[in-house]
Amino acid sequence: LVSAKEIMPDRFSIQVSPNPSSGSVNLTIDAQASQLLQIRIHDASGQWLSDVVPTSDNSNIQLPNSGLFLLEFRFENGSKEVQRVIVTR
Repeated sequence: LVSAKEIMPDRFSIQVSPNPSSGSVNLTIDAQASQLLQIRIHDASGQWLSDVVPTSDNSNIQLPNSGLFLLEFRFENGSKEVQRVIVTR
């Protein structure tokens, strides 16, 4: 038998604020998400813009222009989470 925990990937709690933003967003990552390896920033079309390596459980990211951005969070266990951020200037 396989338990549900073995089938479903671990979920992490990541909060991005403020959203919408003026270009600077704060990330709050729960203790379970300490396995966060990388944050990939994409524009609205999905084009990769840059990578960020988090340095602590609370990070700040500067986004380049106005528009919609996708933040892709990548974890050690191979799971990913994507959150959208709107930047207005």
